[in-house]
Amino acid sequence: MARFTKTQLGREEIAARKMAFDRPTRNLLLIIDPSRDGEDWLQMVHGAEAGALAALEEAGLIERAQAPAASVAAPARSSRSERGEDSVLRPAGETSLDDDALYERLNGVVKAQLGLVQGLRLTLAIEQAEGREALCAVARQVIALVREQRGEAAAASVSWTLGFEA
Repeated sequence: MARFTKTQLGREEIAARKMAFDRPTRNLLLIIDPSRDGEDWLQMVHGAEAGALAALEEAGLIERAQAPAASVAAPARSSRSERGEDSVLRPAGETSLDDDALYERLNGVVKAQLGLVQGLRLTLAIEQAEGREALCAVARQVIALVREQRGEAAAASVSWTLGFEA
């Protein structure tokens, strides 16, 4: 089955909630990205039916992805603390990524590292982030949660993936 990505209209709909969709379809819109095919996403959302993908696509909220999403896992590398360097993150706005790349990678990291329930909550925070500083604040929150739940090495990998370390 095809992979899908949100369109700009889809991102706007998440915040505006103007269109009348049932909860499973709205949840599908919230979490869908090209990291999995549409059938996988349908199975993850309780109550979502096959027609939900078609409805979202017809409404212009999602579109077929050109290619499967690249893995968000960072190459193996030592963390700053393992190298004896200060482990402080760059301040907001100093990620090496542009906003679109940060948005895409942040969505991938949330789903890969924090699970479905926490991932849904943070995906909503990503969608509601207005401006670069707000997006960076969510990124720092994700890094902190990964550090708490999966350890320093995982947090360093996520931090690098999100462009916060050189």
